[in-house]
Amino acid sequence: MTITVQDRSTPVVNAPANIVAEATVPDGAMATWDPVSATDDVDGTLPATCAPASAATFALGETTVSCTATDNAGDFGTDSFTLTVADTTAPIVHAVDDIIAEATSSTGAAVTFASDDAGNTSGTTFHVTVRDTTPPTLTVADDQVAEATSPHGAAVIGELSATRQRTTDGEVEAFLAPSEARS
Repeated sequence: MTITVQDRSTPVVNAPANIVAEATVPDGAMATWDPVSATDDVDGTLPATCAPASAATFALGETTVSCTATDNAGDFGTDSFTLTVADTTAPIVHAVDDIIAEATSSTGAAVTFASDDAGNTSGTTFHVTVRDTTPPTLTVADDQVAEATSPHGAAVIGELSATRQRTTDGEVEAFLAPSEARS
């Protein structure tokens, strides 16, 4: 009688628990873990390989890392874990010089000085001064000619108007009404 013993059991891979790594570069973070091993009923302890490998750079977000071990009979086992790269570090705000910005509308001016795409916040104090140094533009009506009707000249009756446009004030109209006519 011939007895053939076959190894049909798969190795049991012992992947690490899920890992959370802090982003250290704009591309994510390099993450490492202890070597992964597997156990097999026939072959004992076996090495396992993981993809992506330990010491790789992982992008922001979650990555599934799959680890596999193969025994001498060609049976293989797998296990996986999640590696999460997060950006939870507030940006470093260096001292900012006071800012003076020219008003661009009646609501002032937009001033940008720092940002963090991950939404982390940090703070510092500095002054922002919005000023309006743009002079207004004055537009007056065309010259008028009137025939003299007395030694003092002529009475001019009608509306004289002037407008002024100023970025921060909007449009302002000034006019001389007929009742204010002078001779």
